[in-house]
Amino acid sequence: MKYRALIALALALLVALLACGDEELKENERQEINRIISTGVGFEDDPFVRAETLRVLEVLADPRLDAFARERVEDASPMVEVAALRALMATRNSEIERLALASYGRGDAATRLALLDAAMEYGPESLRKELCDQALRSKSLKLRMLAFEEGTLAEVDRAVRDKDEQKLKVELIPRLSTLVDSEDFHIAAASLRKLRELGRKDRAEPLLTRFERE
Repeated sequence: MKYRALIALALALLVALLACGDEELKENERQEINRIISTGVGFEDDPFVRAETLRVLEVLADPRLDAFARERVEDASPMVEVAALRALMATRNSEIERLALASYGRGDAATRLALLDAAMEYGPESLRKELCDQALRSKSLKLRMLAFEEGTLAEVDRAVRDKDEQKLKVELIPRLSTLVDSEDFHIAAASLRKLRELGRKDRAEPLLTRFERE
């Protein structure tokens, strides 16, 4: 625990130094910052220390520090791996899509859930779409529902907010209508509820009648 306290103190110092701005940092101070980060991400005895250091990099979102996160993308600890990918997402690293998809492919359900959540916060649109598509086919209900809620439902809500009737009519309402036929009862029911919220009784009522019969 004492190591965690020391690392926490060092990371607080790191943030304070970086808050000064590049023009105020001397070369020896830059070296000290790199030493602190290197010590934190390389602290093999405690994954918590590695993850917390990477979370500082996420907050800083400085592409010049990406190398420290990149070396932990395949960390033995899923917590550290996700923290590293979040840091790279925050800087819009050019490798992030390939790295995140590879991590998602080898990860367990909890790791995949954390990656999908991170992608929804930081990831490029192409990554969000690909992870949502994969998550919708997952055996995990949590993954499927997160992908549906943060993907399709979020798009619908944005279109409603922006009064984008064209997108609703041409793309989103037909998508919801298709999802009502999904074998996944939870997604089908949520799609049906959203259609009714949108006032599309012409689409929703026949489907609701079918559900009641079944």
